[in-house]
Amino acid sequence: MVNTKASRIEIRANEEAKNLIEKAASITGKTISAYMLNNALASAKKDIEQMESISLGNKDRDMFYSLISNPPAPNEALKKLFNSDSTQ
Repeated sequence: MVNTKASRIEIRANEEAKNLIEKAASITGKTISAYMLNNALASAKKDIEQMESISLGNKDRDMFYSLISNPPAPNEALKKLFNSDSTQ
């Protein structure tokens, strides 16, 4: 198997943080790079998932569903917008 890792990420840390990361990596049997990459990826995925998802309570979910199932009729401003856009 060929190692295709070509990108590099560097960080600076104080001695206390470095020692803590080294100890955690050692305890888990990983290299420092593997430990940091593994945890950074997990954190990145979690952050992205939180930013890309919406959680609604029952009341808000029901209101959203009702609005997309039965949208209100377009008001005059919306009609005007669509009419002016189609003439351009």
